[in-house]
Amino acid sequence: MTESLIIVMSVILVLAIGFLIYTLMEVRKAATELREFLSTKGESLDVTLKEADTTFKSARAITDSINEMAYDAKNISHRLSDTAKSIGSVAHAVGGASARTKLSTIALGAGIKAAFDVLSSKMTQKKEGGNNE
Repeated sequence: MTESLIIVMSVILVLAIGFLIYTLMEVRKAATELREFLSTKGESLDVTLKEADTTFKSARAITDSINEMAYDAKNISHRLSDTAKSIGSVAHAVGGASARTKLSTIALGAGIKAAFDVLSSKMTQKKEGGNNE
């Protein structure tokens, strides 16, 4: 019985060693495939990372350009606002001068009319006075 127990244990040991050898061979095969996969994908991953870096740099440049244009537009807007205020001031000054000119013109017109009325009345009086004499 001891001999049969030793034989059974020997068979189990041989089977375990065989299974261990098979497992080690599969692990070695998987490691080789993993190494090949990583070398292939690693190269394409490097290219992808370089392309992503280039894309991010381009996006940064575009963003910087947009920021510069927004700053320029803001400056133009402020300058246009200042110009509009200046034009408003000039229009106000011209409007005041125009009102004064209008009043002066009305006064001048009234003065000329009064002078013609007086002259006309004097001429009429002279005419009437000249016939009576």
